[in-house]
Amino acid sequence: MTPTKVPYLCGGIFFSLILQARKTRTKARDKFQGGSDGLKDTDVMMGLVEVVTGDCFDSAQGSTFGKCTTQFKSCLEYGKTYIPFTDHSVISSFNSLVNKKDPAILKRMSEFIARFINKDRAEWLVKAIFELLQNDEEIPADVIFMTSSNSTTTKNNFENVSEVELPFLLLSVLNFILTKRPDNTKGRSTFETWHKQKTPKSQWKYVGNVGDTISHSITVIMTVDAVTPTENKNNCSEPAPEENTKTTSERLNEKILASGKAIADVWGKTIEAIADDIDLKKETPPKKPKLVIDNLNEEDKKYLQQIRKQAKPILKYCIEKDPSAEETKLSLADELSDFNRSWQFEVREISDYALRTLLNDIMQVFDEYSYYISDKFLRLIPERMVLWFRNESIEEGEQLREVLRPETIKKRYEMRDIYLRLYPVPEDDKAQKQNTTIIQQQTNVFQNGDNNINLTNNGTINFKI
Repeated sequence: MTPTKVPYLCGGIFFSLILQARKTRTKARDKFQGGSDGLKDTDVMMGLVEVVTGDCFDSAQGSTFGKCTTQFKSCLEYGKTYIPFTDHSVISSFNSLVNKKDPAILKRMSEFIARFINKDRAEWLVKAIFELLQNDEEIPADVIFMTSSNSTTTKNNFENVSEVELPFLLLSVLNFILTKRPDNTKGRSTFETWHKQKTPKSQWKYVGNVGDTISHSITVIMTVDAVTPTENKNNCSEPAPEENTKTTSERLNEKILASGKAIADVWGKTIEAIADDIDLKKETPPKKPKLVIDNLNEEDKKYLQQIRKQAKPILKYCIEKDPSAEETKLSLADELSDFNRSWQFEVREISDYALRTLLNDIMQVFDEYSYYISDKFLRLIPERMVLWFRNESIEEGEQLREVLRPETIKKRYEMRDIYLRLYPVPEDDKAQKQNTTIIQQQTNVFQNGDNNINLTNNGTINFKI
């Protein structure tokens, strides 16, 4: 990826702004019963693809499309099969329709806006796009962007724009991206600046403040009169109903919710995060191959013996010790690293697939666990030559509770499972639904001021195997 200055406009950055302006996911709680509010990242992505291509991609649901959407949003790459934004024929056709202001393309974008964009966040979206275009040093000053059916402007003249027809602006910016910004990865630095994640594997959360420097008021027209969305049973998009079609109950609910809008927005964001977690957990991980010792050849049996000898003490220590509530030995990071280094080549010499997979899993969890016992989370106690969890400030206390403790528990779960796979016994097949106590004396940690903590012993935790 070629280094670029921040900010840099590309498809992923444009999409991330769209997501921040989408409607609040007030129906996300329906996912607890298996429903959907139609506002997931993949739903918005399919809507955008439909705007560009005119084709309905409603059948593209699934883990593959979800992965493509995530990669596109985080500026890693384009999902070329489902997100054909680098296809020459697609770009050429879209460019022609935009330049002609074709009613069909305006209608598709108007329907996209009606379906996904929150009217109360539309002005922020316009300001965010204006600020991004202004600060992107690689966009020439003479590039023209549409702001309405009969108005255009350049990046240096945005301060004079007081009214915007949103379909024209979004189409104009999207067309610039498809025709002038084919490398989505060049926006990665901007994405990492505007987003953060608590752990290497957690979801990215938007933390940017783009749009704040545009202080003057901008009137945003959500749809164009000539292309106001109409009912079309053959189209995947579902435009918002007209005001006069709302029931008395719906209008009453709107008035009630209006008085507590700020609270409703916060609650909606919370429910959205919970619902997204549920979506992630619905994906069942593939079943790990079972190690059958009798199937191993003599060479693999020797490898197994050596793996057990080296991994057993490390696994047992990590399973039994909670780095978020007690001391951690100073040598643990070196032990994890030494194990991985000693097997980085030999793992390819193992013939048995189950044993090779098991060793790869051990090396991966050891590598991931090393992050949580690093200087970021633990500090040295020189008098005792041990490591202790950081909890000297409010920020470190939050890090301890929200990151270190939950994430290390997950990794210790994984190591528990790996230990059972490393030492299989016939009874395992009969006891899959039973509880087995592996990690004991788990502790709750609470922040009390800047320096003090309160530890509450909860006895044992039972893990399902």
